[in-house]
Order: sequence, then structure tokens, then C-alpha cells
Amino acid sequence: MKPAKNDPRYWLDEYAPRLLAYARQWASSSNAAEDIFQDAFVRFWRKRESVRDPVTYLYRCVRTTAMNSHRSQNRRQHHEIRSAPGREPASPQAAAELSERQMCIQRAIAELPVDQREVVVMKIWGEMTFSRIGKVMSLPRSTAHATYRTAMNRLYKKLDRET
Repeated sequence: MKPAKNDPRYWLDEYAPRLLAYARQWASSSNAAEDIFQDAFVRFWRKRESVRDPVTYLYRCVRTTAMNSHRSQNRRQHHEIRSAPGREPASPQAAAELSERQMCIQRAIAELPVDQREVVVMKIWGEMTFSRIGKVMSLPRSTAHATYRTAMNRLYKKLDRET
């Protein structure tokens, strides 16, 4: 039996994998993405009944939490580098586990401008409509669609050159 919408298990079962994929674009590791998702979910859960479109609000919570986490991590790394010259910040271990093709795709997506990367992740892994993507990013639906089309064209060209 599937949990009811007022049960957090419903939201976790239905959306957690997609939102974790969405959070990974800002996260340095899978663990960091899970932390982002958990913080965002708590924020979502507290206000879910007062929002008009809970799914869009859930994505916005992940986006805001991820962006805040990313900014904090950048500040922390900047301070680490300044305080310990010659020492590199820790790099994610997850890249070693990926196949050559997956690494190429990951690099190509990471090189996209932030707005294009967000749209691609929400559309492909989040399975969101352009209308919902537009709401999350405060864009018209047509702009979300055009951004996706531009990003996919860039990805196809880049990946075509690398293979």
C-alpha cells in the first residue's frame, strides 16, 4: 500500500532519487548531496501545506539549500587554501568509480552554464515539465524549453567531439 501524501514516506519514495540527482550538480560527493536533500526536505516538510505547488516548492528548497551549501563550501575552500599554501582541498572520490563515458558526460554537463545545467538535470533526472522547471527557476516555460534545447545541442556537439 502506497503512503498518503501527508506521510513523508510518500514524498521520499516518489521524489528522493530525482532530487538527489538534482542536488549532485552542486555537491562534492554523494554524501554532500544527501545532506543537501535532507536539509531541503525538512524545510519543505515544515511549509508543505501552505504552498500552492508542493513539488515545485520541494525543488526550490533543494535548489536554495544546494546553492547555499555550494557557496559555503567555496568560502571554506578559499579560506583553507589561503591559510595553508600549497595544500589542495580534498577532491571527490566518486569520479574514480565512474566509467570513461560517464565521466565525459559528467564533465560536459559540469561545463554547461549554471542555468542550462539546472534545466537539463531537472528535465532528465527530475522528469519535470518545462512549466514546472520555469516555476522553480522563475522563468517562462518557453525560456526553460529554449534553455534545455540549447544545453542539449551543446552536449551533443561536445560529446560527439570526445568520442
